[in-house]
Amino acid sequence: MSAGFRLRDPVADQRMVDTPSPLAYLPQILLYPVSGHALAALLLFTGMLWMGLQSITGIALLAIASPWVFHYAQAVIERTAAGQATPPAFGGDMIYLGGLSALRPLVGLGLLAGLWNWAHAAHPQAELVVLIAGALLYPAHLLLLATDDRLLPAFNPLAMLHAIAGVGTGYLSVCLLLAGAAYAAWSVASQTGLALALFVLIYAWLMACHLLGFVVFHRAERLGLTAPDRRTSDEKHQQAEFEARLDAVLAHVDQALSRRDLQVAADALYAEGGDPRRMRAFHVELFERLERRHQPPLLHAQGARLVALLLAENRAAQALEIAGSCVDARADFAPEKPEQAAALLEEALRTHNADLFDRLLAAALRQWPDSPHVVVLRFLDARASCELRRDDARARELLGPLLRETTHPQHRQIAALARALGLRS
Repeated sequence: MSAGFRLRDPVADQRMVDTPSPLAYLPQILLYPVSGHALAALLLFTGMLWMGLQSITGIALLAIASPWVFHYAQAVIERTAAGQATPPAFGGDMIYLGGLSALRPLVGLGLLAGLWNWAHAAHPQAELVVLIAGALLYPAHLLLLATDDRLLPAFNPLAMLHAIAGVGTGYLSVCLLLAGAAYAAWSVASQTGLALALFVLIYAWLMACHLLGFVVFHRAERLGLTAPDRRTSDEKHQQAEFEARLDAVLAHVDQALSRRDLQVAADALYAEGGDPRRMRAFHVELFERLERRHQPPLLHAQGARLVALLLAENRAAQALEIAGSCVDARADFAPEKPEQAAALLEEALRTHNADLFDRLLAAALRQWPDSPHVVVLRFLDARASCELRRDDARARELLGPLLRETTHPQHRQIAALARALGLRS
């Protein structure tokens, strides 16, 4: 993520909080689809849909792009309704649709298309009724999906009517905006071509979703929602400082990366310790942002630091998840200390994650081949052979040399496992 495309902008968020009138906020609504990450999404969707509509071979491209458009639109509503004025980034789980739940916005659209086809075949005079009803109800359906995250309740007519009443006259503005965009796109298509028509249509679609989220944010209480950004000035100031520290660290990292100096970039990570009151949140957010830079050495450095912090707070499950992300980026990840590697292996053993266990073990043995902790690592390997791989012969082979370590603090556990497998200590 470049320094210019910020996922959070406290100044923009505060401006949205302080401007309850859609008319007064109109300049930001108009600029939203062409600002930050939204512009890249707008151009991508336009290009993919245009290419998909060129011939029958483009159907596969349409099948990919269409869910993306609606999944991103739902994310725009969710993010705006949560009090965040900047567009969401399109990438990561959005590209992979984050599971089947991301396809839910298409269910309502498919139902509407089916009703229109039925009306067209059986009752042509009902086509207009279906289109008007769909235009009036689909934004409410999408709003319910974005705020409630359940499919069946989003089809409840009473829930849709309640949402429309809660949003008020702003809802009519959204519907008129979409109707006007459809007409403008049709007019543009007949004059200048399909590409510009699609651009106009998606631009208006993203703008309408932002407007809908904006109205929902300011009418959260009427809709029975909780607006999360109704915070005290001290909390807002702390969040602004939090974001500023993150941006400062990442700016130094990006400067070093532009010079291809990974060591200076890694040093920049350690230059900022973060607010002790929010240390874990700071390093989790920093790790997530570094994942987008696709630089395994930096991710490993931050991952090792975060793993140490999480293990110190007895958060082994979260530490193992971070370690897994590091291993996925590059297989040679190892934490800062061998005892931390042992703690990660214990958690992988507990959760029966055999693949991650093997990868972490191999990296730890390469990192500390002569460490006294190798006994612990080998003992965990023996346990994994029994518990995960069902390979008692391999476990006995590993335990044989370990039984000679009679002064080791875990000798009694080693001997107990050996006896259980038929070995004499």
